[in-house]
Amino acid sequence: MSNLAIAGERTSGQEIRTQNGAPHPLSPTMARLKPPLQCHVCCSTSCHLYPCPPRAVTACLSVANVVKSSLGPVGLDKMLVDDLGEVTITNDGATILAQLEVEHPAAKVLVELSEMQDKEVGDGTTSVVILAAELLKRANELIK
Repeated sequence: MSNLAIAGERTSGQEIRTQNGAPHPLSPTMARLKPPLQCHVCCSTSCHLYPCPPRAVTACLSVANVVKSSLGPVGLDKMLVDDLGEVTITNDGATILAQLEVEHPAAKVLVELSEMQDKEVGDGTTSVVILAAELLKRANELIK
């Protein structure tokens, strides 16, 4: 095993280069050459250091908002009508999420999370979806 050592110190403003001599993607020059980030939600120009909440977070939050009002002892019942016109009235998060037609991949993960919680524990499906969505929301705020 060989020991690697870097002679000298790097001062600000020096270029970082790869082994073949090209500018490193994290170098100041490359950072200036990157196109501006596009805001996905509020505008079409670069107005943020990072893009607005990705659609994945928005999709997960919307799934959580569907079941959020059914949580707890005073939770509201939901009336679900399927394609055939059959009506289901429930406040069970697993039932609500099972009957939703979710298309977004990230939101489908929340539905699968609810199914796994129901299969493993048998309870807490609504809570786990709300908790996961809130964690995504807070993580997205930290990224900003």
